[in-house]
Amino acid sequence: MDNHMGKQGIVSVFLGVVPGKEKFANYLREAYSEGSPMIAARCSLWDDLGVAWLDHDSQDAHYQGDIPVLLDVFLSNPISYLDSFRTRLVESCASLGVDKVNAGIFLFDYEYPSTRRFPSPYFQFVGCFTYTISTPKWLEDILNS
Repeated sequence: MDNHMGKQGIVSVFLGVVPGKEKFANYLREAYSEGSPMIAARCSLWDDLGVAWLDHDSQDAHYQGDIPVLLDVFLSNPISYLDSFRTRLVESCASLGVDKVNAGIFLFDYEYPSTRRFPSPYFQFVGCFTYTISTPKWLEDILNS
């Protein structure tokens, strides 16, 4: 297992511009082959991360559309626990010059090494941030009614 997985409370964020929804889906698609006793899987994202496997249940991925939008518009989408790390994410993006995107990948409980170059043709690693799990206000309102 990659020693960067299982980093409880850390989210690694990758933002970028992907030329089409199909390329976005293909980048995240897990392809399985049964040519050996162990079923092997491949994924372009995993290759770029340098891992053999990643639990897709711990990832949020969003494709906004073919035209990049301002970062604040992109971040208006429902991204898990975003409010707990939004300020630091926006600051990191500003320092990196990331202002328009159409796609993002959020890997929870995974810490991508900040010293490693991320080789994706579409995404830029923008940082690792601590996040906290919280109940959204809309859900609290339902639970309390």
